Amino acid sequence: MAKLFHLGDTIVALATAREPGYAQGIVRMSGPESARILDRVFKSQADSAITVPSGTQVLRGELACEQLETHLPCKVLLWPDASSYTNQVSAEIHTIGSLPILEIILDQLCQEGARLAEPGEFTLRAFLSGRLDLTAAEAVLGVIDAEDQTQLKTALEQLSGGLEKPLLGIRDQLMESVAHLEAGLDFVEEDIEFISASQMRQMLEESIQQIEYLQQQIGLRGDVQNNLSVVLYGEPNVGKSSLFNALIEEFDGTPHSANTESIVSSIAGTTRDYLTANIRVGGFECTLVDTAGVDCPKQKDQGVVVGNQGRSLADGQSKSEQLKNRSSLQLYCLDASRPFSLWEKQQLQLDAENRLICLTKCDQAVRNTSAGDLLDAEYISTSAAERFGLDSLGNAIAHRLGTSASQESVAGTAIRCSSLVRNAITALRRAVDLVDDVGGDELVAVEVRIALDEIGKITGTIYTDDILDVVFGKFCVGK
Repeated sequence: MAKLFHLGDTIVALATAREPGYAQGIVRMSGPESARILDRVFKSQADSAITVPSGTQVLRGELACEQLETHLPCKVLLWPDASSYTNQVSAEIHTIGSLPILEIILDQLCQEGARLAEPGEFTLRAFLSGRLDLTAAEAVLGVIDAEDQTQLKTALEQLSGGLEKPLLGIRDQLMESVAHLEAGLDFVEEDIEFISASQMRQMLEESIQQIEYLQQQIGLRGDVQNNLSVVLYGEPNVGKSSLFNALIEEFDGTPHSANTESIVSSIAGTTRDYLTANIRVGGFECTLVDTAGVDCPKQKDQGVVVGNQGRSLADGQSKSEQLKNRSSLQLYCLDASRPFSLWEKQQLQLDAENRLICLTKCDQAVRNTSAGDLLDAEYISTSAAERFGLDSLGNAIAHRLGTSASQESVAGTAIRCSSLVRNAITALRRAVDLVDDVGGDELVAVEVRIALDEIGKITGTIYTDDILDVVFGKFCVGK
C-alpha cells in the first residue's frame, strides 16, 4: 500500500459523509503544496497571501471555483507540519454541506495540483510520519465505526495509548534483556557475566506475564470469537436449543437458516457439537453459541451415554467446556419445569462474574418452587415457546457485553494481533527453555529478537505492505 502512494503528493478528500442533508461540509487537504494551492483559490477577508503559518490559523473569506458563478463564503483552517495530523502542511475548508458544491471544490483543488486521496491515506501518513502507531491507527477506525458508547470509549482509550504504552514497556524490557546477552557475547573472552541465568529467566518470565495480560486485554479468546460471544450451557434437554432458536429470531430479525438452527428434541443429548449464529443485541454484534449438554454423573449411571454415540457426545461436551471458558458471557440455562439436579445446584454456588442465569420452559407447570435452590442469585425467566422474557434477557445480555467489551481492544486490533501475540509468547517460552538447558546466550538472544519483531509488527515499528493493507484497507476516503 505504501509503495503506491507518493508522500510528496498533496492529497485532498471530502471529510464529511457523501450524503445529502448536512448543514456543513468539510474538504480536507494535506501535503507540501497545500498553502500554495489555497492561495490560488481562496481570498481571505484580510486580503493577505496564504503562506505556511508558524501556528494554526483560522481564516474567513471566499473560495473561487471555475464552475461556480459567484464566490463561495467559507472558513479555512490551516496547520503547519509540526502540529497537523499528518505531520505535513494541512488545511480544511469548511463551507455549506451541498454535495454538488463540495464536488466542485474537490475538482478545483485537483486542477490546482492536488490529487484525490485514497481510503485511509491521511491516517496512513500520520502513521508513516510517527504521529500514530498501528494500534492507534486502528483506534481511529474504531472511533469512526463505533455504534455505541462502549465501543467509542474502548476506541478512545486505545487511541490515547491504551495498548501502545504497555507494548512499549514490554519492548524496552526485552531490549534490555538483549543488551545484556549481547554485551556478554562481546566480552566472552574476559569471562564477564553481565546478567546471571536466574536474572535472565526472571526478566523473560516477567515479559511473558505482561504479554499474556495484554493478550487478555486485547480479547484474543480463540477461534469462535473474533467478536463478543454468548455461550448457552447446562444439562441436556433444559431448553438451550429452543432458546437459541428463539433468540436468533428475536434479535436477528430474519428466520434462521438450516445451518444455524439447533435441533430441538425431547431426547437428552441431541446437540453433540456446537452451533453458532451472529445476532445484534442492544447495539452489540455478538456470536451466539449453542453447546452440547453437560454430561453429569447421573446420566452415566442411567446408561444414557454408550458406544459411539457416547464418544460423540463426550467430544461435543469437551468442546462445549472450552467454548464456555473462552466466552464473553455464559448463559447458564436451568429447566424451571423440574427440580434442579445436584450438579445444577453445585454450579449455582460457583462464583462466575461473566454468567447470566436463565430459567427456561417457564410456560410449563413449575414444580421447582424452592427459592433456596437459586441462592438469592439474579435470574431471568423465559419461555421460548411463548416468546416470554426474551426482551429482558436481551437487555441483560447487552448490559453484560458492555462491561466485557469495555475491557477489550478495538476489534480490528484483536483480529490482526492474535497470531503476533501468540508468536511472541512462544518465542519467549523457547528462550526460557534455552536458559534452563544452558543452550547458549546466542540462541536466547535470537528468540528474544523474534519476540521483539512480533511486538514490532503490532505497533508498526516493523511493517510490510501486507500489514498496512490489513490496517488501512477498511478506512474510507477522507480519513
